[in-house]
Amino acid sequence: ETISLEIDEPDPPVVQGCETSVAGDEIHVVFDKPMRSPGESVAATFSIAVDAGDPFAPTTVVLGAEDETNKTLVLTLDEGNKIEHGEKVTLSYDGTNELVRSTDGGILADFSDEAVTNNVPDATPG
Repeated sequence: ETISLEIDEPDPPVVQGCETSVAGDEIHVVFDKPMRSPGESVAATFSIAVDAGDPFAPTTVVLGAEDETNKTLVLTLDEGNKIEHGEKVTLSYDGTNELVRSTDGGILADFSDEAVTNNVPDATPG
């Protein structure tokens, strides 16, 4: 007699939207379910491209503190990579780090060129 054991893999989290902070020093990625705190090592698995230039990695990736649902990851950019008003920003993830997962264990799949809403205001005086 054979007993087959099916293991239900939880659905992977799905990106619902990405946007910059008003200061341009963060990208907020919102998912469809609560996320685990990813840890230090995951930053290099994300890449950000601005106006189709050379992609760069965020300096840190953490759970968003202001989001009590834990559905937001905050990617911090270093000073030299801050987003400016009007720039076209995209975010990619290479899918290689199993630490980027939802609280139910769903592992984030890779994605490419997810559009990031640029919320940096126009600083030129009107």
